[in-house]
Amino acid sequence: MVRLGDVTQKTAKWNPATVPNEYFTYIDLSALDNVSKTITSSVQLLGQDAPSRARQLIRRDDVLLSTVRPNLNAVATVPRNLEGATASTGFAVLRSDSTRLDYRYLFRWVTTPIFVAEMLRRATGANYPAVSESAVRNSLIPLPPLMKQQRIAAILDAADDVRRKRQQMLTLLDELPQILFGKMFLDFVNGKDQFDWPVKLLKDASLINPRDSKLLPTEKVSFVGMAELDAIRARATARETRSYEAVSRGYTQFQNQDILVAKITPCWENGKIGVALLPHQFGAGSTEFHVIRPQNGLELDYLLRYLRQDWVRNAGESQMTGSAGQKRVPTRFLSEMPIPVPPLELQQEFARIVEAIHAQRDIVERALESDNELFAALQTQLFR
Repeated sequence: MVRLGDVTQKTAKWNPATVPNEYFTYIDLSALDNVSKTITSSVQLLGQDAPSRARQLIRRDDVLLSTVRPNLNAVATVPRNLEGATASTGFAVLRSDSTRLDYRYLFRWVTTPIFVAEMLRRATGANYPAVSESAVRNSLIPLPPLMKQQRIAAILDAADDVRRKRQQMLTLLDELPQILFGKMFLDFVNGKDQFDWPVKLLKDASLINPRDSKLLPTEKVSFVGMAELDAIRARATARETRSYEAVSRGYTQFQNQDILVAKITPCWENGKIGVALLPHQFGAGSTEFHVIRPQNGLELDYLLRYLRQDWVRNAGESQMTGSAGQKRVPTRFLSEMPIPVPPLELQQEFARIVEAIHAQRDIVERALESDNELFAALQTQLFR
């Protein structure tokens, strides 16, 4: 075990304000994705516009470690295209001494639960915990011979590659229903109906914000907050059960398999629309939901994907009412929305294919959980 500072090199610092009219590439803390462990973005700034934290010159293969909120473990290696960029002083920039420390091994080490736990012990600040760069460099790292480091890194890279590919499969399966919807139904674009299908107003083909009968005060209902409405998977899964008495006032009420639409900015713009999947028949949740219940020849999956089109989102945004930061999509926008009604058999065929996609997604998701367990076991064993 050696000090991390003994096997890493100091990095150069500079002040972009010294070249006020020249552009430089800047990487802020928000540019790191703590899940994928990658740098997802960078910005071009003039030296005169440089933030005070823009100081650290970085190179390819440097390891960037966010010193803020160490529990999130925001870590990434610098790719070739960001050679010479400038990083925030909120990062500890770890540049391995290549004669003693392999940079991929270093990257894998600083993502281990052992290292994260050490950073949490050294962190200060209750509301905004952070760890100093000196604490990072004073931490210990196991240092086997360089060849063994490279072998360990290669094993973990291979295991992580399996996880990444599985995650990519999940992303594609999440996108597939909307793509399929476009292939089957989207000759109706921007209000132009090119199919010979009847067109109805949404209020005539569904119930919008329906009023359900009152339940017994002690009856159990599922509770859904805005955070439970998943914009990616287009579903809202209840994690809490309450009595009807506790939610009979001051909450939006709905039923299992209703469509929930977030009406407030920025949730509407972010596409938070999904099906309520409830363990109980009745549910309640945020007052910022519109509720839509398909009827009169509309199938649930068809209506859901129709509402998730970009043009619907843009049109709703243009009709929002209210003050800045509190704008909402009015009920009348949904009520007056035209919707073509394809043959029921075609909608049902679409629903069957979507169900098969969801079933496949569940299989891949379980496989990803196994991949994560395998990676954690390998990581523990190899660094032991």
